[in-house]
Amino acid sequence: MHFRRSFLFLKKIKILGFKSFADSTVLEFHPGITAIVGPNGCGKSNISDSFRWVLGEQSAKSMRGSKMNDVIFAGTAKRKPLNLSEVTITLGDVGSALKTEYDEVAVTRRIHRSGESDYLINKRPVRLRDVYDLFMDSGIGKNAFSIFEQGKIEQVIQLSPLERRYIFEEAAGILRFLQRKKEALRRLEQTESNIERVRDIHQEVEKQIIVLERQAEQAKVYKENRMELEELEISLAVARWNHFKNRHDAFAEKEQAKGCELEAAALDLEKMEVERQDANIYLNHVIKELQVQKEEMFKTRSQKEIQIKAWKSQEDRLEEMVCKGSEWQQELEEMIRKRKARQLEAEQIEARKKKVDKELSALEQVRNEFREQLREIEYAVNEIRDRQHIAQQERVQCLQEENKIESERKQTALRLEHHKEKIQRLQENQQMLKERLTHLHEQIEWKHQEIAEGADHIAELKERFSLFESQIEETAALIKQTQHQLNHVSQERAEIKARQNALLRLREEMDGFSKGAKRIIREAGQVGSFLYKKVRGLYEDFPTEGCDRKAISVVMKRYTETLVVESLEDFKAVAAFAEENNVRGFSLLCLEMIPEVKKVSREHSLLDRMVDHPLINFFLKDVIVKERSEELWNAESLARISHRILSEDGQDVRLDLLSNPREYCQTDKVRGGESEGGRADCLDSPRGCEKCELEVWTEDGAYIDRHRVVFFPSEGEENAFVREAELKSLDQKLAECERKKVEFAESLHAFTEQHSMLIGRKQEADQEIRQAEREDVERRYFLERMQADRERFRIESEKEQEEMSALQELSGKVEEVLVELNASYIEQRAKLERRQELVEVLNVELQEKLERLRLQQSQMEEKESVYQKAAVEKRNIEHQLNLLEVKNLESLQREKRLEEEILSIQEKKAGIQLNRADYEQKIERVEQALLKVQEKCRELDESVGARQGDVEEIEKRSKQKREDIRRLERELHEQGLQRAQIDSARQALETEFTERFQMSMRDAEFRAKELEESMEKTERKIRSLRRKIEEAGDINMTSIDEYEKFKERYEFLNQQIRDLTASKGELVEIITKLDGESRKTFKETFDQIQANFRKNFEILFRGGEADLHFTESGDILEAGIEIAAKPPGKKMRSISLLSGGEKCLTAVALLFAIFEVKPSPFCILDEIDAPLDDINVERFLNVVKQFTDRCQFIIITHNKRTMAIADRLFGVSMQERGVSKILSLEFDKREVREPVLVS
Repeated sequence: MHFRRSFLFLKKIKILGFKSFADSTVLEFHPGITAIVGPNGCGKSNISDSFRWVLGEQSAKSMRGSKMNDVIFAGTAKRKPLNLSEVTITLGDVGSALKTEYDEVAVTRRIHRSGESDYLINKRPVRLRDVYDLFMDSGIGKNAFSIFEQGKIEQVIQLSPLERRYIFEEAAGILRFLQRKKEALRRLEQTESNIERVRDIHQEVEKQIIVLERQAEQAKVYKENRMELEELEISLAVARWNHFKNRHDAFAEKEQAKGCELEAAALDLEKMEVERQDANIYLNHVIKELQVQKEEMFKTRSQKEIQIKAWKSQEDRLEEMVCKGSEWQQELEEMIRKRKARQLEAEQIEARKKKVDKELSALEQVRNEFREQLREIEYAVNEIRDRQHIAQQERVQCLQEENKIESERKQTALRLEHHKEKIQRLQENQQMLKERLTHLHEQIEWKHQEIAEGADHIAELKERFSLFESQIEETAALIKQTQHQLNHVSQERAEIKARQNALLRLREEMDGFSKGAKRIIREAGQVGSFLYKKVRGLYEDFPTEGCDRKAISVVMKRYTETLVVESLEDFKAVAAFAEENNVRGFSLLCLEMIPEVKKVSREHSLLDRMVDHPLINFFLKDVIVKERSEELWNAESLARISHRILSEDGQDVRLDLLSNPREYCQTDKVRGGESEGGRADCLDSPRGCEKCELEVWTEDGAYIDRHRVVFFPSEGEENAFVREAELKSLDQKLAECERKKVEFAESLHAFTEQHSMLIGRKQEADQEIRQAEREDVERRYFLERMQADRERFRIESEKEQEEMSALQELSGKVEEVLVELNASYIEQRAKLERRQELVEVLNVELQEKLERLRLQQSQMEEKESVYQKAAVEKRNIEHQLNLLEVKNLESLQREKRLEEEILSIQEKKAGIQLNRADYEQKIERVEQALLKVQEKCRELDESVGARQGDVEEIEKRSKQKREDIRRLERELHEQGLQRAQIDSARQALETEFTERFQMSMRDAEFRAKELEESMEKTERKIRSLRRKIEEAGDINMTSIDEYEKFKERYEFLNQQIRDLTASKGELVEIITKLDGESRKTFKETFDQIQANFRKNFEILFRGGEADLHFTESGDILEAGIEIAAKPPGKKMRSISLLSGGEKCLTAVALLFAIFEVKPSPFCILDEIDAPLDDINVERFLNVVKQFTDRCQFIIITHNKRTMAIADRLFGVSMQERGVSKILSLEFDKREVREPVLVS
């Protein structure tokens, strides 16, 4: 036969360690038909499994195992298990049939015992997906139509319409289209999801851009103000720093003069120190000599103690050696006695050994005679056993034949009984099916009602879900608002804290105080000073709570540097300290000297705006209040400044105090102490009238003192009173901020918890909706299943009626076969009884011979036992002799060592006795040296006492000189303190500047500009800028960068939406195109397979009808494929009611119909001809021959007709149990000759 090779063909398969193929096995294939034959259980189907396994089969069950590594060779009684399994399939002439550039492709799959699996294509590691893609639409694969096994060929018929569709898609070559469509649909879904997500982000970004644009404009203005403020602050700080530097240089010159005077005194002290050091050096030399002698004395005492201890140690050793020598001598004598006793015992055992040797020789001769007799009897027994074995084999053959007939008889009876039972079951099942159909009808009605109720429940749950969403949005807005308030309070608190720290630093630095006041306050802060805690600033005692702080800041400004003491004694102490230390430039107030002034309600008096306090009443009793300063800008207005006087009869008396103070003071109607703005002593003496003067403060900030000097304080001007008032106010504000912060934090926590709770409830509602929807889907699914079950039960009832008729006809034929088997069984039973009688005769003869054999063996065992006892006794004697010899040898060695030890002890004892006199002489010499050292130490002690007196005299003179130096240092220190104050202020300014601006003053000098105005005006401008910055509120400084970033992101998102929309359109176009191509190709392929199936069915069945059609569906790409078959002479009925042979031929007809449309490169048929009779086998083989020019066939078979058409024959055998081997025979069809063994 001539073969035409297709473009792609199977070249070979290599198997190593796969199931029963332990050794490397290669099967080479050629065009045509290859048959694989062999007995059952030798491993033929393992070859078929290896094809499916290497092509990617993932089901261990399909491989007839529990887990995938069961395919690895598990070992036999003679072979160990292997650790891996490997199969390689090689395909040639690939061309364009597969998606690869190679002309030959080798696919390898390897699995290890650990479970690791590898795939290789041409020895390159790949994924399983790559193997699937390689063979897609090629007709090759684990689920393709090219591999069919025994019992599974019918699966093509029994598959559901949708499952059967896969084979047609493979044949049509649209799997790639469907895979691409699936990927395109997945990408389309992802694209739509991405568009929705990007649009949501786009909307959020758009909202944020609107907010950020407004914030960015505010931030720009704020930034410009900040830059101007920073420039002014730097320039002002540099101006102040230069001012401090000039003052520092002046003080440095004064310190230099004092330093010269101090250096001269230091030189005199240095000379005295040199003299004292010389005296100390000599004194130290004597003391060191004394220490050396004392150390020598201690060393000598130690040597004496060492010699005494060494002498005692030698005495102890001598005593110990005497004890050990005595013990070893006793042990030596005992060992000599035991050795002599063992020598006597060895002589007795030697005599006993000679006697046992003679007895053992006689017993061995008797044992050999009995052994010869036993061999003769065993020979006779074996001869009878051979005759019995032959008779037994004949009996077993008869018994096997009888069992075979009995088995067939029982099987036939069982089949008959089975048929009858099945008929009965079918009758019962018919009744049950009717009941089920009734029950299903009721269940379907109830399920319809349940689905309607579920829909109402889902709608109710969705309303709850929407309510939770609205509540969540409300709480989110509250959280945002509260968080903003909390941030605002936190920022306000930080600003207050910063202002408080700045004011506290000014208080610590005593800002605004003169040098003299600072000097006194520092002295009052020194522990141990006589001014400690006696002096403080007036502002510390002056109350501001509940008072008009603006008025206090103006009226009390002159007393900013005033210090306060409690008593007259403290006042005198401060005055004395100032006199002694030349401290000037400060004012002092003694509280004890202040007269008591009671607060009295008066018209226009500043005291009405103050709390009742002695200091306030004392300082502010002469101050009245006007609303506007313009009222006083003329002499007439100034002349009208008067105060209220209460007369004795309670009437008001208004006098011109400023123009006629003496007339006011001399009136007799004034009650002392009740004149508004006057003083109490005005009523007592004319002199007091001269002191009666008023001061005026206006609410717009002007102040007129008693000398008619008008003050216009600068805006925001600060002093100690203002600072203290502001500190107290800041403490209150800070407490209020803390309270608000806690309140807002608690509110935020409550809103957050409520928000979390609502989100949880929303999620629960969402889960309930999902659960309700899942339950609704399940109910609808169950409804569909019940409707399908109702239809299935109806069809099943019709099928069972047909099956019952067929079974009744078959039961009659089985009864006839049973009668014939009963007759054969009786005949075989008689033959078996004759063979049984012969076996029993031989059994009797064998028992007699065996009895004689057992008697002879018993006697032999007795003789053997006696011989073994004698042999054991001989070995024991030899062992005892060896043991005694070893003990004697060990004893001699021990005796030798003991003698040597005793001799050594005697020598050491003599040496110790000789050394005793030497130790006594050494101890005596050490005691004499110790007496000399003690005498030397006493002399040195006397010398040290004399030298110490000289050193003390020198130190007295040095002490006096140090007092002079300390006095000069104090004076220098006072000069240094003044300079240090300037340094401190300068350093504080520099530190604050560095911390705030992160630059040094030297760097700032280059950046600073010369002040265009005075420092005061510059400060006012700085305060104005600060107010603008503070009034700006919360400014998001990152908004400028954020606005640019969000704007850029907004444009990017716009571009993304455009790109995704375009991508969506492209994917929709691709899916539409793939659908069209797939639908067209699939319909053309289906029509061709349908026509071929009809033709092949008629050929294989010699008539009949068959057809393929789609299940009801609007789209052929979604429809299943039904098979209709009508063998000749039968009615059209269900495929499942066909016989096994009919199903097989129908499947073969469909298989080759597919091959005609798209031939597979090779086809493996594993014993699919088993259910076919000879006629159908012949038809099947004729069809196979028609396809040998376009497909390679590998057929695993037991059928001789199938073997006869093979061009190459592989035989599988198990020469070694559990290990499969391959033999190959190739037939030459061109000339008739014997098959040749190829490998």
